[in-house]
Amino acid sequence: MPSLIFHNIARLSLQHSRHTLLQRFYTQNPLKNTNIGKRFYAQNYKQNSKQKSIQISQKNNTLKKFLFATLAINSTAICLYHFDILNTENIHKSFRKYVLNEVSLEEKIIDQQDHRDIAQLIVDRNNPAESYYLLFGPRGVGKSTLATLASESAKKGVLYVDASDYSQFTRNLSQEIKKLNYLNYVWPDSDSYDFRNWKIVFDKFEKIAKTKRRKENYTPLLIIDNINMDKDYLFYFDMIRTIQHSVKEAVGKYSVMFITNDKKTVEFLLGYDTVASHMEILYLGDLNEDVALSYLLEYEVDKETAKEIYKTCGGRIIDLKNAVNYFIRNKGNKTFTNDYFDRKAIQIIKKLDKCVDKENQSKVLEFLYNHSDRPFNQSEFKIHENKNVENDKIYNDLVSNNILTIAKNLKTTFESPFTRYVFENLYKA
Repeated sequence: MPSLIFHNIARLSLQHSRHTLLQRFYTQNPLKNTNIGKRFYAQNYKQNSKQKSIQISQKNNTLKKFLFATLAINSTAICLYHFDILNTENIHKSFRKYVLNEVSLEEKIIDQQDHRDIAQLIVDRNNPAESYYLLFGPRGVGKSTLATLASESAKKGVLYVDASDYSQFTRNLSQEIKKLNYLNYVWPDSDSYDFRNWKIVFDKFEKIAKTKRRKENYTPLLIIDNINMDKDYLFYFDMIRTIQHSVKEAVGKYSVMFITNDKKTVEFLLGYDTVASHMEILYLGDLNEDVALSYLLEYEVDKETAKEIYKTCGGRIIDLKNAVNYFIRNKGNKTFTNDYFDRKAIQIIKKLDKCVDKENQSKVLEFLYNHSDRPFNQSEFKIHENKNVENDKIYNDLVSNNILTIAKNLKTTFESPFTRYVFENLYKA
């Protein structure tokens, strides 16, 4: 297969946006001395001028459509939703469907063994908990969707709290307590919602949960999702350690499940042997080939295209969803897959360009290319000899910009199968 980056006369971004990083490493590629490379540079100026005029025209047409759609939707909204003026989410969805022809893909528990096992663990509240849980995995594999759907399927005792915004953690936890005891979830003092008072609310949860276990013979489960220690280290440090100690002491009375895709958070949760020994580690990864292909075929993607998407994107749910939407919006486009892959590759290269300065880019590209076939330890990431601080900074930037992530074996790997595909094909003609 020809290189992703340079197929079809180096279409990727070089023709679309003339991205500077792509031009820089294009000159290092063997294609620079081929007819493809020569034609690219010969046509570069002419195509640039032509594309600018086309882009201006397209932007004007898009703006007209946007204004028309907004007017139409807002007019409808005024007529149909005047009793619900705060319901902007439905208007936003209608706008996206009207302008982008975007479909709402069904969210459901995936029929794959690891998904079923985790869902069953969440739903089954009849047995005393012998441990608490850490569920981790890369972005876009469906951890939050699975946890949400499973908690909704549970007949009783499962609390789901989104912890992505630490300032809302206290409020979110307090509101979830109504699932255990409706009368106790509303706090008379409005200051109780202050995020600094989260321990007061958690103590309330503990008391109610222990009572439920003793009187009604089921084990409440508190799910804390989207933890990211990069956002507010001190808050999450205090919250995680406090809850870890509490749940260890309360084994059998209630349980907690931490969910994250953040490497630093996983390492922190595992780094305290005294309490981590009581934690069961769960990993959610990509869909296997049969499940992924079935998912694509369900939305009328033809078999050959589905195989091509899986070969490049793997079983990453978020990429499969995006591919389906892109396919539906571009039916009849014979270059659909190339266009879709190009757009995704551009995003990855731009992230790399953003987080790695020009001085280090060639070394970083070379390292990622050479390690595209296997997970690696952070200690192996040596862009500069005897400069561990600088190496760590570059490494952390790659992680925080979602180019690298934590693997199932706790080593470092690429954020997604497609990200790996980009770098393993970087220098191939």
